[in-house]
Amino acid sequence: MLACRSLIDLGATLTAEQQTAQYFRAVCELDSHRFTINVVLDENLFRIGTAQPADNVMVANLETLLMTKAATLVSRCSEKDLYDLYWLVTKIDGVELGDLITLGQRVDAGVDAEAMLLVITGTQLLKNACSFAVEQGQGINKVFKVVNEFKDTLQKMLVDFLEGLPVPPLGKLVRKLRQICKAVKVVAS
Repeated sequence: MLACRSLIDLGATLTAEQQTAQYFRAVCELDSHRFTINVVLDENLFRIGTAQPADNVMVANLETLLMTKAATLVSRCSEKDLYDLYWLVTKIDGVELGDLITLGQRVDAGVDAEAMLLVITGTQLLKNACSFAVEQGQGINKVFKVVNEFKDTLQKMLVDFLEGLPVPPLGKLVRKLRQICKAVKVVAS
């Protein structure tokens, strides 16, 4: 939080602040750029992530950002999350689905392909939530198209990945039960 407030010394303004012992959020404006700052006290992130200086401020490097964005996909899948993730995979060479899962697991042990698919599939994207990139010259329609296409691609990749995994014992039991239920319906007819 102190690092965020230190941006004021560089000429930034912070508004719409929310703060708890573990969380800080503010809308920041600096050099005619407006962005949201979210800070979560996560001791694990200090062990696994790295930061680098940028204009007298320490910021997470791209791999650390990719880890955190991949981990969010088991709890939320906002338009901004998808756009950030899309941007990161276009900037970091060779990122594959397995990498996203592995990196996400470094932040949150609950990250897996099934949990990601569940959240992504259940997310309905809204065009009016895509105005975050307008100041950078991206139109709402273009951003909405990018996040929709990226969501669809990610969803298909997750389905393909999961279909390629061996069936776990519980899955075998469910298949057996379905066969029994079908047999019972045939006999009852």
